Amino acid sequence: MNPAHAIQTPPRNRPNHALATLLIASLLAGCSSTTRSQPDPDPVRPADAQPPAAFPATRYSGFLGDYARLRQSPRHQGTLYEQSARLTSYNAFIVEPITFLPQRTVRGTRITDAESAELAASLHEETVSALSLLYPIATEPGPNVAVIRAAITALAGARVDPATGQTQIGGASVEIEILDSTTRQRLAAAIESDVVRDATQPIEEDPFSDARLVFRHWAARLNLWLRDADQLATRP
Repeated sequence: MNPAHAIQTPPRNRPNHALATLLIASLLAGCSSTTRSQPDPDPVRPADAQPPAAFPATRYSGFLGDYARLRQSPRHQGTLYEQSARLTSYNAFIVEPITFLPQRTVRGTRITDAESAELAASLHEETVSALSLLYPIATEPGPNVAVIRAAITALAGARVDPATGQTQIGGASVEIEILDSTTRQRLAAAIESDVVRDATQPIEEDPFSDARLVFRHWAARLNLWLRDADQLATRP
């Protein structure tokens, strides 16, 4: 198939690059290694809300294979990444289905097959939605087309502990890789863990609502990463 015919554009009108970038920057204003939700009139979480302490031990799942070139991000504490300067020449992306690795949350709660499938689909949807603001979404390999593959490597649910009344914060960990679509050579990679610190009380009906906010945060930051790829290159 001719790669030019494999490009799918979203049904809505795509805003121009400057407007889309402004929207993304507004979404991420004030974000660092933690995810912030929009202001809400409901009570916010208490200062002693408990984060998932097990997250630091979830790095290096094996999904990426090669971790030797990863280094600390100059922008986001706790994020490790590496990338080739060649990433700047790619202008369309294939987003592969997201891999879901954990069988239990970091606090030991079993994750069902239905939950893992839905959460993987949620991250995929957020990624495609964010990327399509600035780039064509491709379905076939071709020149200047890159592949994005990612794995959710750890997950923390959010809830109010009925025994103590303490809020337990949720979040997720991810490993992501960007490859040339024809050679499968790696152009970039990153690993990251994020939790939601400034948000309303957990949604009782959805213990993974925090993880979904993290997914949206990552998807928006992916666009910023690609936008500034020339500034962030760690190798030729």
